[in-house]
Amino acid sequence: MAELCLQGLDDCAAHERLLARFDALPLGHSLDLLAADDPQPLFFQLASARPGQFDWRYLEQGPTLWRVRLLRLAEAPPRPCQESCPCSLRGDR
Repeated sequence: MAELCLQGLDDCAAHERLLARFDALPLGHSLDLLAADDPQPLFFQLASARPGQFDWRYLEQGPTLWRVRLLRLAEAPPRPCQESCPCSLRGDR
């Protein structure tokens, strides 16, 4: 199982890495996200940027480790990030 460790990353870096890894994920494959805190904000960002393309299931819910299985359900052209996404707040996008 492929994993993406988000521990120690700021919001912007976590968002950018998640989108890059998700976009490279083949249809029907999954990726486990590992985080020190609930990664729910990433769910909303991914739902906005890649609507209907994934399934999100919590495998562990803290207190020290959160593990989410992300399954690629569909492929579609990526949508640009919304202004509320951390990567959009840096000003270099």
